[in-house]
Amino acid sequence: MDDLVATREELVAELLRARFALEAGNLAVWDVDLSAGECHWSDAFETLQGRRPGTLGPSLEAWLAHVHHDDRSAVRDAVATAVKVGTDFSVCSRSLEDSQPVRWIESMGRIVRDRQGTPLQLLGVSADVTERCRLEEQARQDHAMATIGQQARGVAHDLNNLLMVILGESEMAESDLPPGAPGRESLEEIQRAGRRATELTKQLSAKPAS
Repeated sequence: MDDLVATREELVAELLRARFALEAGNLAVWDVDLSAGECHWSDAFETLQGRRPGTLGPSLEAWLAHVHHDDRSAVRDAVATAVKVGTDFSVCSRSLEDSQPVRWIESMGRIVRDRQGTPLQLLGVSADVTERCRLEEQARQDHAMATIGQQARGVAHDLNNLLMVILGESEMAESDLPPGAPGRESLEEIQRAGRRATELTKQLSAKPAS
């Protein structure tokens, strides 16, 4: 009996050390007893959801109530698939806090089964990945702007070639007309407009300074 108590105490101590290590790395731990349908949240996880420790209900629905409504299906489906198939899962969702800016939370989970393969427990960790998501979104925007700029330079190059043809043809046509001849003023206006357009295309074609 004493050995059993000692073993249990060692397991509890090991669990506490593991939880401390995870939370020291800004990872909030949680688990779900699948047979009882009861969830256990760490203080760090409840804080991550914008709740005071001990106030988040012991159910998956209580968690989902703090997930942005557009992301709830993704979280619910990820958990359901993990339980059914037995695979690990990772899902990102936005927190739902009226008084705070939107935060992105990444949650990862793993199913624990008994010897017969019956799912017993879902172990999970969650972390605030708002800054990572912000940087990824900024990178996507920068890439999109670079692509648009590249396309604009390509169009400007083609347009510039066309303008050169128009300017050349209008100058040749003007040289064939005597001063004061009808149409000469129109050709001069075409050349002025063409030169202004050429300057614009040069600006578009120029690569931004790095």
